[in-house]
Amino acid sequence: MENGKFPFLSYHQNRFDRTRRHFCPHEEPIFLSEVLNVPLEYLDGLYKVRVIYECEIERVDYIPYQVRPVKSLKLIEANHINYEFKYADRSAIDKLFAQRGKCDDILMVKNGLLTDTSYANIILYDGQYWYTPANPMMQGTCRARLMEIGKVLPADIYIEHLKDFKEIRLINAMMSFEDGPRVAVSEVSMDLI
Repeated sequence: MENGKFPFLSYHQNRFDRTRRHFCPHEEPIFLSEVLNVPLEYLDGLYKVRVIYECEIERVDYIPYQVRPVKSLKLIEANHINYEFKYADRSAIDKLFAQRGKCDDILMVKNGLLTDTSYANIILYDGQYWYTPANPMMQGTCRARLMEIGKVLPADIYIEHLKDFKEIRLINAMMSFEDGPRVAVSEVSMDLI
């Protein structure tokens, strides 16, 4: 949220609806635009808005947000992680993040395919086009938007394909295509853990 506004709220609503349909198929819809009433103290600045819910919304947190600098990534095997839905419990990802060594973040690999970093989807540039993993850990809202407008293309990207790219950019709801950290492929530690 920036200055009390929720850009692209429809993408968050879609993800919220998909999750609730899966876990609470008989519940009435909840419209985020009706329940997100921003307190006055959060009307100025950039905030991550965390909606904690099961079938009903339990609470809404407003957390000041700054883009974390990321210049290097460590490949980490994450075959055991299932993050199809966005969970409040990130302990499995946090354990992988703790293995990053001297790198700024991790780049998770599932069954030989690149997926996401610890907190962002990735897009990769080959010098002509931008691609994103076809099967990320999390179907992010920024990623969905960029695919919808044709700015990025989904593809299966295996570890061995990394050499075909020049740059990796991190994106999420708080980091747009233009704002996301950029990592040169040469700054990806290829020693898979």
